[in-house]
Amino acid sequence: MNAKAVVFDFNGTLFFDFKENEDAWDLTCQKYRGYGLAKGEFSRFAGMTDTACASLIFPEGSKEKIIEIYTYKENLYKDLCLEHGLDLADYSREFILALRERGIKTAIASSAPTMNMDWYIPHFGLDKLFDVLIYGREDIPSKPNPDIYLLSQKELGVKADEAICFEDAVAGIKAGLAAKFAKTYALESPGIDLSVTGKLAPLTNWKWCLENIDKVISLYNEQI
Repeated sequence: MNAKAVVFDFNGTLFFDFKENEDAWDLTCQKYRGYGLAKGEFSRFAGMTDTACASLIFPEGSKEKIIEIYTYKENLYKDLCLEHGLDLADYSREFILALRERGIKTAIASSAPTMNMDWYIPHFGLDKLFDVLIYGREDIPSKPNPDIYLLSQKELGVKADEAICFEDAVAGIKAGLAAKFAKTYALESPGIDLSVTGKLAPLTNWKWCLENIDKVISLYNEQI
């Protein structure tokens, strides 16, 4: 039996932007707290919402200040992405299209803010690749809480044990596992400490997934 749906994180999973995100937060920290990110600091909250990240870095910030801080960060981030170029991760688009050809539903469940995803959607044609797009949800807890994955499951109309998900960061992987999906895969994403994520979920990459799609989507095959 194969999965009926596949849910994807976006940043760091389908779009490799770890460096751009880290650099943008580093510059933002320099501006707002007087010094940049400490070594390994960004990895602790990668995969969380901007509000959650800003609140961890600036715990004394008011709601208005937090919004100001992450808006500043997001503008820097966009400039860096445009400077370095925007492309989906190699083989990921082909993998998604192969899923859809098999009648498998697809969704994005991302912590990215609305101001970013509304920018990505037309650029990458995400509305044509996915049945459901969930992002910018400040009304639900940030990953590693599983709520965003539970919401994706509901909107796709499938049960947790009928779906699989792909993540890159620790927070996202924990969210997928907590949602009790049939499988949670950890992407070999640039910048991520694979020695950590690989202990939480099976490591994979999009080329392997595309070449071994039947094995990936099988609900009875837990090993890759």
